[in-house]
Amino acid sequence: MEKRFGDIENVEILAVSTLLDPRFIRLHFKNPLACANAVNLLQCLYKEELKLQKAGEPYVGDVDGIYNVDANPGSSKEFNLWSGHHTIVERTKSKQL
Repeated sequence: MEKRFGDIENVEILAVSTLLDPRFIRLHFKNPLACANAVNLLQCLYKEELKLQKAGEPYVGDVDGIYNVDANPGSSKEFNLWSGHHTIVERTKSKQL
C-alpha cells in the first residue's frame, strides 16, 4: 500500500478534492506540508475565479454535494467503509473540546 499510495497527498487534484469534500476536509492528511500546499493551491484557484468573475466571465462552478452517510458508525456488524473516518472525526471533536 505504501508503495502505491505513500505520496498520494502530493497529487494536487486529489489533495484539493479531499479539502473540498465535507466528509474529509483536513482530517485524513498525514503530511502537514501537503495539506498546506493544497490549501494554498485552492486559495490561488479561488482568487483566479474571482478575477474571472470580475472580468465578466460566466461562473461555471456551483455543484452541491449531498452525501448520505450512516450517522451511527458502529450500528452494523457488516463491513463499514466509513468506520475509520467516523473514528477520526470523533477523536478530532474530543480534542477540540
